[in-house]
Amino acid sequence: MHFVLAIPPISATGDETYYFWVLQKWLYETREAKTSIILPPQYISALTDKSRWEFTEQSFSFNQYLPSRSIGDQVEIIPHPQIPIAQTDNSSPASRFVDLITREKALLTDFYLETLRAVKTRTRDNVAVITWLNNASLRSAASSLDCPLVFNELGPLRKPYYRPTAYWDRHGVNGETEVSDRWQLEKRDFISWKTTAYPQGGALHALRALIADPMSHSTMKASVVRAEVGVALQVETDSNALAYGGGWTNLALVDYVKRSEMADKSLLRLHPGGSAIYPGRIDLSPSPLEFLANINEVWTVNSSLGIEALFWGKKARIFGDSPIKPIIQMPSDERESFLEWFILCYLVPFDLIFNFDYYVWRLAKPSVEEIAVRHIAAYETSPKQAWQKVPFPPPADDRRLMIDFPGPQRGPVILAQQNLDLAEQQRHIEQLENNIQELHEVIEQQKKMLMESDTLLIEQEAAADENKKELEALKSSIPFRLLRRAYLI
Repeated sequence: MHFVLAIPPISATGDETYYFWVLQKWLYETREAKTSIILPPQYISALTDKSRWEFTEQSFSFNQYLPSRSIGDQVEIIPHPQIPIAQTDNSSPASRFVDLITREKALLTDFYLETLRAVKTRTRDNVAVITWLNNASLRSAASSLDCPLVFNELGPLRKPYYRPTAYWDRHGVNGETEVSDRWQLEKRDFISWKTTAYPQGGALHALRALIADPMSHSTMKASVVRAEVGVALQVETDSNALAYGGGWTNLALVDYVKRSEMADKSLLRLHPGGSAIYPGRIDLSPSPLEFLANINEVWTVNSSLGIEALFWGKKARIFGDSPIKPIIQMPSDERESFLEWFILCYLVPFDLIFNFDYYVWRLAKPSVEEIAVRHIAAYETSPKQAWQKVPFPPPADDRRLMIDFPGPQRGPVILAQQNLDLAEQQRHIEQLENNIQELHEVIEQQKKMLMESDTLLIEQEAAADENKKELEALKSSIPFRLLRRAYLI
């Protein structure tokens, strides 16, 4: 089977090389295979940009690849056209991005059809397509040519808190997934396998022990509830929230929380890559896991923190679309089995991403029991490459776990006043420093005077001693003794 990587032609931010790390991982993982890449031209020039974060140790330790600055001869590069995507109207990158994901474009579909047909003819082999983002045109073209299409994405459980996971879906990622259909097909067999594999129960507990780092378990056990509801916000340009938020945004969610009965019992968790601050009590914990440990329930549009919350046995309310959302409508006796299946069989170990043996095996439709067993084995096996360990954030400072942000109108006013107060305090500090300096000078002068006084006193004592010696010498002289005998003295 010949594999084709289709790099998404645009991103929600307008960054033309947003998926450069995906290209880097593909080049590393498939370095010994003949493959094809449908690649926007900007990625070629990015290979020579040594300043890119994808070439840093932090990136390739987290995403597990050794960086490449060139593309080998075994890789066929198929330039992606610009015209269907790079529009000249005033539409924003985010709207064009959502358009690519959800709407089929005739010109783009024709390009994918022509490209995949040519690859099949040239290789005389079955062709499978792998991509990192939903793409309505690519889905249509691959379906027309009977080319298996696999959608991958970073999973919700990531380093350093977990053995890293990934999404592996035949229909889409984040939204438009195969989760519900697969669960209905595999539910009975999975529950049967689970009953045999864990006759005493405890499958979810075993998964936590298998996937979560021991420090993560310690963090959750040391939890102190600080709020009933944790509101997990996302990057404003997050593809999942933009395309599958169902009209929900960070702002809409924050406003909803403010009007709910949880207004005074909530804690906001800003995304570290976000561009805005929202009013409310803001969590300052150094890690999202500590945030989860300090709340009872997560509310989110469709952040992966909702899945993490469920993984740890906490409640989650998901307002947008999410692959985990079917659990919300399930009867309670089905939810735990679904969650176990989702973690073990729907998500895949990150070590298997771009592993062609695994992809061929999955495309052959193994049973859910076989998938579960293979995934457990992958989690139990160390990676082929000893990647540098991603460090845990430092422990939380109990004095700085949260702050009450007043809102976008009062916030700048308060900040401006605090800046004025800070400037006034700085001036006062400078005045005190000047006063202290003057006092130091006075003290130095007094020290000098004391030293001079000490010197004078020493000289006077020396003169007195000299006079005393002269007097003693005079008293012991012969004339003095004669006069004394004559009673003159």
